[in-house]
Amino acid sequence: MGQRQFPYWKWAGLRWLVLGAGVLQLVSLAMQINDWIELAGAGIFSAAEWQRYCAGEALHCGCTGLLAAVFLGCFVIGQRAKSRREARRAEGVMLLVLAVVWAAGVIGLHIAVAVALEQTFFELVLLAALVAGGGVSLWQAARAAKTTNGEETAI
Repeated sequence: MGQRQFPYWKWAGLRWLVLGAGVLQLVSLAMQINDWIELAGAGIFSAAEWQRYCAGEALHCGCTGLLAAVFLGCFVIGQRAKSRREARRAEGVMLLVLAVVWAAGVIGLHIAVAVALEQTFFELVLLAALVAGGGVSLWQAARAAKTTNGEETAI
């Protein structure tokens, strides 16, 4: 009897929903950037209001881009993963890479504009969630073990 292929997706159509969600996030990001450019050209904000608006929009665009990266990353991982261990390892690495990119973006945003305290708190909570998710996925990958029939299960 042949070895069963690892089913990353519980439902076969879910992969296309995840891909669609990632593409829609990219479209949303493009629309947000376009609106931002149009408002910059209009000159309707004072300098202080523009700085506050830019800080909020930068966070909004960052979150949209992060969601797009997660959805598209999960789609790619789901298409390529051959085992549960490989999938969890790839998910963990992806989340940790996104955490590093997010942290760099947050630092850049704080250097560029003054950011409100509640926005900083949200950014740090999101960073902690990315690091925790990556750590848990890598831990699950490390704990995965082969059973006697060749299928992988979590210990």
